[in-house]
Amino acid sequence: MASTGGRILRCAPWPAVGGTAALAVLMFTLAAISGHGTLPMIATVFALSACGSSAGYVLDEFAVGVADASPTSRTRRVQWRLVALVAPVAVGFGGLAALAELQPDIETMRLAPFAAGAIATGVGVAACLRRAGRPAPGGGAAAVVFLALTLLAVANPLQRWLPAATFAGDPHAGRTVLLWTVLVSGCVVLTATSARDPGRSPVRS
Repeated sequence: MASTGGRILRCAPWPAVGGTAALAVLMFTLAAISGHGTLPMIATVFALSACGSSAGYVLDEFAVGVADASPTSRTRRVQWRLVALVAPVAVGFGGLAALAELQPDIETMRLAPFAAGAIATGVGVAACLRRAGRPAPGGGAAAVVFLALTLLAVANPLQRWLPAATFAGDPHAGRTVLLWTVLVSGCVVLTATSARDPGRSPVRS
């Protein structure tokens, strides 16, 4: 089983996952060295959106037709592929923790729900595209997630009622946590649904 998992992980799109995670590191670095004002917050949002893009690549499986005919089930392969989330998770939450020490006035840990939501959304969008018949949805998922999350956090159109991201002094942090909790739960369901083997009924007879 370990050798099977190792083969699945080796076939994961590590250059894409690592490349977008490296972009997030670059954005976190910019936030850390840019002093005060709005630039550190914007750079942090870009970094977390890049983490979401990185998560969008983990389900890529170019030879999905051949893989579905193998003894290893799609559910098992997806479970092993999700191990690759260690890269965006480590970068996202590690970056927030580092910024909390370097820029305590920004209170970057308030963005932890946004970070979790960004990563879950990346996987959820990729799962939807997989279910729609795209065996390697990472490129499309990464672009959609990066743009959508960045616009959602920067424009924050529902800031007065349901803010997507909260910073220092924002009184609606609880609503933000609720928003991302619901979205993360939805993405978990979508990913589990897309992981079912083709033609297998979700209900046992």
